[in-house]
Amino acid sequence: MHSLASSAIAACALALVLACGTTSAPATPSDDAGTGGDAAVDACKNGVRDGAESDVDCGGAACVPCFDGSLCRSSVDCTGGGCIGAPSRCVTPSCRDGLVDGKESDVDCGGACPDPCGKGKTCRRAVDCASSVCAGGACASASCFDGARNGDETDVDCGGSCARGCAAGSVCGVDRDCRHSLCDTTKRCASPATCANTTRDGGETDVDCGGPACPACADGRACAVAADCASSSCGSAMTCVAASCSDGMRNGSESDVDCGGAQCPSCAPGAACAAPTDCASQVCTPVDGGATCSAPSCHDQMKNGDETDYDCGGSCPLKCLPFQGCVSGADCRGGVCDAMTHACQPSCTDGFIDGSETDLDCGGPCPPCRPNRDCLGPADCTTALCSYIGHGDHCRPAPTCTNATQDNAETDLDCGGPFCVACAPGQRCVSSADCNGECLPSGRCQ
Repeated sequence: MHSLASSAIAACALALVLACGTTSAPATPSDDAGTGGDAAVDACKNGVRDGAESDVDCGGAACVPCFDGSLCRSSVDCTGGGCIGAPSRCVTPSCRDGLVDGKESDVDCGGACPDPCGKGKTCRRAVDCASSVCAGGACASASCFDGARNGDETDVDCGGSCARGCAAGSVCGVDRDCRHSLCDTTKRCASPATCANTTRDGGETDVDCGGPACPACADGRACAVAADCASSSCGSAMTCVAASCSDGMRNGSESDVDCGGAQCPSCAPGAACAAPTDCASQVCTPVDGGATCSAPSCHDQMKNGDETDYDCGGSCPLKCLPFQGCVSGADCRGGVCDAMTHACQPSCTDGFIDGSETDLDCGGPCPPCRPNRDCLGPADCTTALCSYIGHGDHCRPAPTCTNATQDNAETDLDCGGPFCVACAPGQRCVSSADCNGECLPSGRCQ
């Protein structure tokens, strides 16, 4: 009977904790208590929230993780791996909870979620994005030049609404998806028989290449238009030539005509780009269907234009801080640019505490500070007096013994102390040095 009663009490205590969310519950007597047994009750099975547990008998470093709905401190306390709310409770992350949790790359999309993320959402890999393009940690719009199969393309950057037809062997849906206008029953682009007969025929510009139906020709082969060439460049001699940065064509790794990519000069504002390195401004801004180079600005977090350092100096209104780059003193907040290092230097007139100053534009290498300003030694002060006052070392005012005020270490009004005349009999003193005569134990001069 005693054991049944104890079990009932423990069940009630546990129910009360779960229902009220309390942080503690009455201790439940163990079955051994009435029998004199000396077995210790398992701290993670005692029906009480104690120790490092986040809820009753769960969570913390020692106990099992808690089920959904239980109190938690962090996700490791929970079986489902999610801990949210105030007070925080365990939840199982889902792709419909309006939160970035679990393995999602953004709210309810990417990662382990079935739905890919849209343009501008955070991503870690291309598969996180509906466009299959993850650039700079964000999903970009699909385009026909992004190196991914997306949009209505039937293969990478070809077919569908793209101007480029797909090469032989690529996936296709209808004939118009293919460069040679032939999509076979396996939904793969096929080559016409005339493109493999070692004869120049069927509109080819060279043997088995070029023209409307055959693969593009290699460098040195005959061509009629740029599309006949794998390099997209048909030279003046009507032969395919290697892509260059001066052929007036967008080819090779260029992001726009004769600029961007791995080999060509960076692009001007307005030109297409795939990465910041394609742009002279180092700023590649996403736009619908792609991205373009932006003009330099004083707030783009890049060193570009005539800036001497990031978003400062040059024509920018913001002047550069000490040790940032400069060309002249006009680039610097303090007006001083080191001609050897081309770096801004601290100044005693820049309105900031910098360099070796002890306070605003004073102390250290700058003029001495007025009383009550911070100091490190006497040389930092106009009064040559630096001592601890209140909460740090400060410059002290020059001593005065005629201001009708007991200050500056005086033992009485305008007398005594290290600076003023000795006190008269009856005035306060600390030692006989403060008096014309003797300082009595009562602290008065005699």
